[in-house]
Amino acid sequence: ALVRDVTAHWETFALLQESEARWRFGIEGHGDALIDWPVQREDGSRFYVSPMLSRMLGYDETEDLHLNADDWNERVHLDDRELLAESIKSHIVGYSQIVQAEYRMRTAAGDYRWVALRARFISMGGESAGRLIGAVRDIHESRQHKQQEQANRLSVPDINIGQGAMQHAVADKQIKLFVD
Repeated sequence: ALVRDVTAHWETFALLQESEARWRFGIEGHGDALIDWPVQREDGSRFYVSPMLSRMLGYDETEDLHLNADDWNERVHLDDRELLAESIKSHIVGYSQIVQAEYRMRTAAGDYRWVALRARFISMGGESAGRLIGAVRDIHESRQHKQQEQANRLSVPDINIGQGAMQHAVADKQIKLFVD
């Protein structure tokens, strides 16, 4: 009979689980979703997408969002696809240190939410294999806020009072100046 002590194996496994839990909390504790995409493979390899992305996009966490590249691309807004693809390609070929892109993704309800991707390509044994690992953050509210601020700035009339007119108004005490 063969008897083998697997205590060290289980201790290592427990340490790995603990490390993964800390790492996941570090990412998802800030509201970011984790993605892991095997890049440059022609076999339709699927992304790993953390449950946080499901919540972010309004899906049930139990729904399978393990997408392949085509599925992911279909969820990205048509106007943002080229920019996202160029950002990823630029990083993979070494033109940028990190992928940084803001784009819209389709939600379960069919509308779009702005997200920001920050990712890095990790080579796995050569140029033809690797993974794009990163975080996706929901930036929808901040993008809407920025757009609203821009719209407000455009709707405020541009008041252009020449220096002479201002001096005249001050001299006539039409404008009160407050000086500490």
